Amino acid sequence: MRKRVLKKTFKVVGIVFLLLFVLFPLYWLVVSSLKYPEDIYTMHPSLFPSRIRFLNYLDIWKTIP
Repeated sequence: MRKRVLKKTFKVVGIVFLLLFVLFPLYWLVVSSLKYPEDIYTMHPSLFPSRIRFLNYLDIWKTIP
């Protein structure tokens, strides 16, 4: 019984780690796309933007023909 619980716990921890490993780059991509340009190049990047700029998406559609 104890062995089965331990095995299941390791399985869940492994799946959570794998999900974080796969989903964090996607999260970083979205968060970076919403930051101001000067906030992207700071020495200490943050996980949550202090300011959000949706105009980045509009700028892309204007820039790319």
